[in-house]
Amino acid sequence: MKFILALFASLAILGLGQSHQFPDFGKGPLHEDLQDILDLIPAENIVKVAADYLENDPEVKAVVKYLLTTPLLRNLVIDFEAIPEVIHLLKYLQHEGIESYYLINQINRALNITELVPKPTTTPTPTPTPTPTPTPTTATKPTPQPTREPTPEPTPEPKPIFHKYNAIKMRTGGLAGLFKDIRVLLNYDDFITVYVEKLRNSSAFVNLINELKSGNLQQIVNKLHESTSFQIILNGLKNRNVNVKIIGDILYLVFGVTIPNHPKSLEEEFVDFVNLLPMEKIVDVIIKYVNEDKEVHNAILFMITTEFHDLLRALEALKEHQALVVYIQKSGFNIIQQIQVFHEIIGMEDYVPPKIESFLKSQISVQEVGGGMKALFADIYSLLPLDKIDALYKEKLQTSKVFADYIARVTSPELREIAHNLYDHETYKRFITKSNEKGLDFVGYAILVNRIIGLKF
Repeated sequence: MKFILALFASLAILGLGQSHQFPDFGKGPLHEDLQDILDLIPAENIVKVAADYLENDPEVKAVVKYLLTTPLLRNLVIDFEAIPEVIHLLKYLQHEGIESYYLINQINRALNITELVPKPTTTPTPTPTPTPTPTPTTATKPTPQPTREPTPEPTPEPKPIFHKYNAIKMRTGGLAGLFKDIRVLLNYDDFITVYVEKLRNSSAFVNLINELKSGNLQQIVNKLHESTSFQIILNGLKNRNVNVKIIGDILYLVFGVTIPNHPKSLEEEFVDFVNLLPMEKIVDVIIKYVNEDKEVHNAILFMITTEFHDLLRALEALKEHQALVVYIQKSGFNIIQQIQVFHEIIGMEDYVPPKIESFLKSQISVQEVGGGMKALFADIYSLLPLDKIDALYKEKLQTSKVFADYIARVTSPELREIAHNLYDHETYKRFITKSNEKGLDFVGYAILVNRIIGLKF
């Protein structure tokens, strides 16, 4: 992690002594156009945000650690460079004065990938494009080889147009929060203004856009989506609520590129079942039991006690429990993340959720409902649209490979054996017995959750 922080610190001072914010990566009109766009990026503030998340955010730290300790990024770059249209684009950029092979080989060296070597004899010719006609407000006509006149005045201090980042006050949290906190630093008006100005006045920039719109970029996007490594990263971002749709929208607006439709993730398939539920009625039932049923009240309080935490830790330490978790995780459902969230909710991450005990005490009232969690789950079960759930279940078994594969694994004899090994263990029996005594009904909860996605046990 210290290496990553040092890297960000280095990036923050890379631009010192340069005419642009970033070091030169070529020469010529197109290089200057791209540098003008890069100058709009508030690099220093972005580095501060990223460094803060890398230092303090558990989710971001875990993601970065995973990327640094697995071959995922390396495999992605290998897949990317194997696309013929990528090589064509690198050659085009090299011909236009961009040191594209030098840049890509910097990545290759870092990931221990064989470096790409350009073939000068097959340098592509850029697509000819008429020089754009300036608008009436344009002061001078563009020339095929525009040159930049030196600015006689000293470079003014940049205006404080970007939001300043205060780590303590502004960190949203999580991987989605990292992207969100960086996004608010960007001044989109400036990007649009410079983009339009380049389209009007730079033939080199117009040629690049036409090259990207010629179909090569669409092919790159299509073939990249076929990469397993790319799909793993994409689904990981989606599962952590990162807004990846905005990237597709930008590609469509600027280059006319459409993102290929791919099968839903398992989580997205589950959402279709949740969308069938009368959530407003279910929430009303839950609130009623939490407010009025003393058994439910006491059961919830028990989950935040040291006694329950000790029982749960002992259960999770069993190799039988670990085998079950690994099996479910490999089946496509992120059960590890769910367990982590549950730990946080019940205070097993060195803190108890704020005011949970006082909230429950203040909300308990005259008992108008009873029966505890068994009755709560029964009342919720009665609200389930079972016919619609069963119909959707049958449909997804026929139309969704990821859903069908998951159902096959969780209904297999292999899982039954793993589960029985856990259920027969004295630690598990003690956990269930004590939980039942305190009003918790984990078995009933499991039956309800599985029935929501069409499973009947």
